[in-house]
Amino acid sequence: MAQIAALIDESYHEVRGSAPHARLRRPLFTSSVGSQSEKVSFVLPYFDTENIHQYLNRSDKPNANHRRMQQLKKEYHQGGSTTKDLHLPYTLDQSYYLQFCGTLCLEHNRHQKNNLVMVKQLWLWKIDTDTFITAFPDRCNGNDKPDLLAYISQVMGQNHPISLESMIIQLLQLVVGFVDALNNAGLDENLFDIFEQSIAYRDTAQLLNQNRMLEEERMCDITQEIEHLREIKNIRDELKIIERVLEDQMAVITQYNKRRGDLPTEAFNRLTALMQSLDFRLSKVRRLTKDAEVVESSLNHLLDLKQKQGNLNEARDTRTLRERWRRLKEWWAKIYGSGEWKTVAETRPEGEVDEEKEVEVGQPGV
Repeated sequence: MAQIAALIDESYHEVRGSAPHARLRRPLFTSSVGSQSEKVSFVLPYFDTENIHQYLNRSDKPNANHRRMQQLKKEYHQGGSTTKDLHLPYTLDQSYYLQFCGTLCLEHNRHQKNNLVMVKQLWLWKIDTDTFITAFPDRCNGNDKPDLLAYISQVMGQNHPISLESMIIQLLQLVVGFVDALNNAGLDENLFDIFEQSIAYRDTAQLLNQNRMLEEERMCDITQEIEHLREIKNIRDELKIIERVLEDQMAVITQYNKRRGDLPTEAFNRLTALMQSLDFRLSKVRRLTKDAEVVESSLNHLLDLKQKQGNLNEARDTRTLRERWRRLKEWWAKIYGSGEWKTVAETRPEGEVDEEKEVEVGQPGV
């Protein structure tokens, strides 16, 4: 037990932010050679989701999972109002911006409708040749099925690993690939497909708006462009965070691959497939990021064109008003000579008017 405790302490590299809740373990693989076998420790981030409505209302309608979490907070509570040494799941934003203090940033994830993407961590310790221990959080809503534990149990029950190393690698595969499996993470579609469709929608919208520039009443309306630009910036931010998590996953698996000894063929094949799948996901998210950058650039260009057109229209209107004023002054000059107003009837004793001298003045025309 002393060696296990030492391994946990050695591998416990914590990152803290300024907010009380902002603490997590740095993604890492560590190993130490004990008296009997190599002991290893994994800290691996992975994606999951929460139902956004149930997540926000978890305190009003607590379920068994939420009550267990509240009990944990009470156990870890160490004076004051700060819950210390308890690592909670983060939203996608919070996992990257640790300074977010206690509040959900829901500006992102809006295109994912009812689901909120979460970043959680798998902790794994291999303590001897026959035993390893894992820890990962439940979902806030226990009714969302299948959760990660059920998914792992189902797959491993159908495909039994032949060795402990094979089981560890298969577990890593399932955790990393959990969000890709349709409906497993609570999504109706693959996570990357959702981003791809959102980017395509913004791209189509900006093309339609560009075609509508020929319509005078819409030529200077930039409302839709600003909204689409804000959405595509949010998508780019989310993709950046997802890429960071995938890079952390790749770094941990690469560290494990470098330090591993000889693996059984099955375990080696699983590890190779895992690294290939991670490489594919990284390539996918980087391609989506480039697509989003292209759409953002097009929207900025369209916005710039509309703003310039608005300036031209304003200048045109100003010239038109100036021309009308010039013509009005010319009309005054023709009618009144020097341009000064003159009395239209000669002065007569009070009450007397020479009707023949009266002049009817019409309204000036422009």
